[in-house]
Amino acid sequence: MLVSYGILFGILGWIHVMILAQDGMIFGWIWRPRFPMWLSKITRSCEYCVAGQIALWLWPARTYMDYNVVDHILVIGLSIFTVEVINGIKENFTRDN
Repeated sequence: MLVSYGILFGILGWIHVMILAQDGMIFGWIWRPRFPMWLSKITRSCEYCVAGQIALWLWPARTYMDYNVVDHILVIGLSIFTVEVINGIKENFTRDN
C-alpha cells in the first residue's frame, strides 16, 4: 500500500503541474499572479513540491487509524522520486524525437 500510494501521489502531482495547471487548462487560472511566488511554487509551478504536498496531506488522511511517521516520510520521498522518474522518462522521449 505504501509504494502504490507513493507512486500515485507522484503521478498526481506531476499531472497537476505539467498538464492541469498550465495556462488554458482547468486549474490554470487559479494561481496566476495573485499569490506570492513561494505559494505558487508549492501549489502550481513545482511538480516535486506539489507531489510532496499531496503526500504530506493525503497520507495521514488515508492512514489515520494506523498512522506511522516513518511510513509518512517514505511516502513523501517516494512521491518525489516518482516525479523524478517521470521527468527522466519524459526527457528521454523528447530528446530522442
